[in-house]
Amino acid sequence: MNKNIVLQFDAVQMVSQVWINGHDLGKQFLGYVTFEYDITEYLNPAGEENVIAVKAYSSKNSARRYAGKEF
Repeated sequence: MNKNIVLQFDAVQMVSQVWINGHDLGKQFLGYVTFEYDITEYLNPAGEENVIAVKAYSSKNSARRYAGKEF
């Protein structure tokens, strides 16, 4: 059975960059938006450790803030 492994983020405020095992998956330029990366082809063989790194760039002058969900 073939399976894809997806790394999903609910949100990262402002610009984010994501790597797995040293491979640059890309950048996301919008904060508070769901996004994902298919990491299947970058995973190490079974039993070996995988390393995920996330860097978030946020300007200290940014006026955006998340007020939360209203129910």
